[in-house]
Amino acid sequence: FDVQLDRLYSQTLPVLKDDKWREMRGCMNPFFALKSIKEMYKLMMESVDITLEDLIDKITVKAESFESKHIFARYTVNVIASCCLGLEIDSNDHLKVCEIALQLTNCFGFRGKMKIILMTLLPKAYRALGLQLVGAQTKNFFKKIIIEKMKFRQEKKIVRKDMLQFMLEAKQNDEIKFPLCHETTQEA
Repeated sequence: FDVQLDRLYSQTLPVLKDDKWREMRGCMNPFFALKSIKEMYKLMMESVDITLEDLIDKITVKAESFESKHIFARYTVNVIASCCLGLEIDSNDHLKVCEIALQLTNCFGFRGKMKIILMTLLPKAYRALGLQLVGAQTKNFFKKIIIEKMKFRQEKKIVRKDMLQFMLEAKQNDEIKFPLCHETTQEA
């Protein structure tokens, strides 16, 4: 993948090769260590509690019907936001985060798959059409959140065992260049 085609996607583990892949994989290894997984398990269980409270409220208090797909989608967004972005959110209260996070799943739908095929087989056409796997609005939203959260943690010296913490540590040790770690808030 050409970095010019999709800067963020070209820096993900599935498309990196050789030394860049080993560098990123080595940096990410601690995130998947048993100790880190145990820490994240606590965060996941907090999301379970939030989801269950919402579900119980819908059933017993409001007597509303619901779609299980939406319940599990909100739970998934809560877990990812907590474990990866360091955000403590309830996606019921933060519909913008939930809405934009769910837009990311579009890159795995038919259109997204067609873009990946076009990017792979006809990169010049992909570039000429100005296509992006994930829209600029979605990228900018998450860039802004991540950069703000990283600055906040650095200023307040907050340590939380999640993906964002590993990105911060890698940035401080200059082990690896994450696309989002080395940008300014103004770009977001």
